[in-house]
Amino acid sequence: MDEVLRFMDMRSFASLWYWMFLAVMWSMVSHRPLGVPFDLIGRARRDAAARADVITLVGIGVRRVQGFASDGAGFVAAAFGMFGCIAVLGFGYGYEFCQALALILGPMLGVAMLSLRTVHRLAPMLPGQADPAGVIRVLLRHRRGVQILGMVSITLSAFWGGAHTVTFVN
Repeated sequence: MDEVLRFMDMRSFASLWYWMFLAVMWSMVSHRPLGVPFDLIGRARRDAAARADVITLVGIGVRRVQGFASDGAGFVAAAFGMFGCIAVLGFGYGYEFCQALALILGPMLGVAMLSLRTVHRLAPMLPGQADPAGVIRVLLRHRRGVQILGMVSITLSAFWGGAHTVTFVN
């Protein structure tokens, strides 16, 4: 029983669960830019039916984000306010759990901002006859931005967690 409890250590940076969650989260976020599976984007380069599916899914994603952006100003303010509180508790007062949470939520807010920017680029392309090549190009650029943000986030989390764990152990 002690081995199980040691395996499920709930300290953030020393916990295997934190790192597994971080890896799975970034994998899922970068696999579906605006809700369109990446394998479908790859197939859309060769197949007309897949191109139509991509355009349909992008249209759905754009309408969802636009609806949220118009009605969600209060939610966005609350999210950034909550993130600020978590960051201050973590980095100002030294709570490890809040530090770990801030290193997850901060980049995810960045992904949300990237998604909003991508939606603003895609919205004029969708009415009427959308250019599938242009839409795919924008989606791939968005995915690349999310992947770069994810790599930077994981690297910073690893350095911060490593430094925190080393100072915690000593």
